[in-house]
Amino acid sequence: MSDTTPRLGLSLLVEGQSQKHITVNEALLSLEWYGLPTVKDRDLTAPPDDPVDGDAYLIAVGASGDWQGHGAEIALRVGGGWVYHAPVPGMLLYVEDENIHLKRGPSAWQVASL
Repeated sequence: MSDTTPRLGLSLLVEGQSQKHITVNEALLSLEWYGLPTVKDRDLTAPPDDPVDGDAYLIAVGASGDWQGHGAEIALRVGGGWVYHAPVPGMLLYVEDENIHLKRGPSAWQVASL
């Protein structure tokens, strides 16, 4: 059996695991985001100067700084750091600064008509 869920990659508890609360808390934070997938912006290649916990961004390709190597992923600010989520096909995402919805296709985001 895998240590993660098959679709979202959420960490699962394993028998005899110490500090189970860490695994559970990480999964709850991920579920909170996936339950209301909203990002502030989709054009940034570097983290903003003043993010607060709960802020999320769709990272533009060619990212630098803390986001380097995470282009096209979603960055969620948690506990003063960044947690990254890979998009999955079919995912809907609301982009606040553009007031649009995106839908994840097999390999790219597309503007969704709802």
